[in-house]
Amino acid sequence: MPDSTRQNSHAHTSPSINLQATAKLVMLENGFESDFPPAVQREIAQLVSPHDLPKNEGDPAKAVRDLRSLFWSSIDNDTSRDLDQVEVAERLPNADIKVQVGIADVEAFVAKDSAIDQFAAHQTTSVYTGVQMFPMLPEQLSTGITSLLEAADKSAVMIEFVVGGDAGSYGEVVSSNVYPALIRNKAQLTYNGVGTWLETPSASTVPAKVAASPELEAQLKLQDEAAQRLRKQRYSRGALDIETIEVRPTMHD
Repeated sequence: MPDSTRQNSHAHTSPSINLQATAKLVMLENGFESDFPPAVQREIAQLVSPHDLPKNEGDPAKAVRDLRSLFWSSIDNDTSRDLDQVEVAERLPNADIKVQVGIADVEAFVAKDSAIDQFAAHQTTSVYTGVQMFPMLPEQLSTGITSLLEAADKSAVMIEFVVGGDAGSYGEVVSSNVYPALIRNKAQLTYNGVGTWLETPSASTVPAKVAASPELEAQLKLQDEAAQRLRKQRYSRGALDIETIEVRPTMHD
């Protein structure tokens, strides 16, 4: 058989590259786990999402506050299901702005030194390879039980801070506090939608949920005002303005 024929025959019979298998191999080669061990799977099967407000017992500073009545909203990527943050703001009488940021409370469901906790401590981060995402936490937690999904009561760790508004403290964080709370996300929004509207506000750029709710519109504008105060303070102290581009790989046969 001529050499050219043998080469063509070999090309047609070569196996295709399994990108997912390759991604798993690269994970293992770099010290990560590619799959959740059985112990993690068993713990996940036993988790349930609570429906009642936790009892406020013991240390008053650690009491769970019921903040479901506030107008919480989340802003994340267009396709995100693991909503880990919600926000709400309040203008205070002295021109300061109180900002409350709720962070998904994983600790309320994952005990210290449990199999899930140990796995997350080993991974330290979720790894995005383009062909497959290897999560630090099982999706039953990150996109379900702990995710701050719209119209659902969820546990959160509250990061509360006050942004100064007068000449002497403009843009500075003048006070802060941390405590557990129960929240209800009233509007799941996206960076693209809200960002475009805030940068070029008009009837054509306003997101549908914002257009339908004057209270939500006022909330987002107040949060943006607090952000601009903080931004001005950061730049006055020499912060760098770095622009990044989020890359989304596409695969073709």
